[in-house]
This record gives sequence, C-alpha cells and structure tokens, in this order.
Amino acid sequence: GGYGRGEPPSRGAPAAPASGGSSASEDALWTRFRQAIVEFAKPLLRGPYERNEISKDGFRSVLKKTAEKVVKSFQREGLPPPANPDIAANQRAKITKLVEEYLKLAKREEG
Repeated sequence: GGYGRGEPPSRGAPAAPASGGSSASEDALWTRFRQAIVEFAKPLLRGPYERNEISKDGFRSVLKKTAEKVVKSFQREGLPPPANPDIAANQRAKITKLVEEYLKLAKREEG
C-alpha cells in the first residue's frame, strides 16, 4: 500500500488561536454567509438570465464575485462573520448594487 509513509497532511493544534487567523467555526460561518449572499443575489439575476442577457457562466461569475466582495469587505473592516446568515436590511441595498455593477460588466464581456 502507498499509505503509511511520509508526514500526515496536517500537524498542530486543531483550532487556530483567537488572535490572528480564523478558527474552523469562523470559516464555517463565512462559508454560510457566502451561501446566503448567493441565495439573496440569485433572484436578482434570474430576470437577465432568462432574457439571455447573460450566460450561465456570467450568472455564476456574478454570484461568485458578489459573495467574495462582500466577505472581503467584512474581513477588511475586521468584522466577524454574521452569526445569523440572513442578509441584514442595510446589506441588501449594497449587495443589490454590487450585483447590478457585476451584471453590467458581465453583459459587456459577453457582448
């Protein structure tokens, strides 16, 4: 068998210390938050997609970029991931605007 040799893939403490780095549970919250953003943004893109204004790739790309951008802005401001993955009212307008921006870019890229 090929296993049993070499180093185990990961060594060290299972959870990252509180200072610096994010813990596994925090990663899970970010993932959940990202999902929530995608779920919120999907209906915003359904119309343009059904009118063939963007391709399936464009649709996916806009969702991905939007989620990444929102998560990065939270992290840049040092905000923790929301414990409740529902999109807050004040975030909804921002996310809608982001989706519209990325949608414009996607349409331009696709001609």
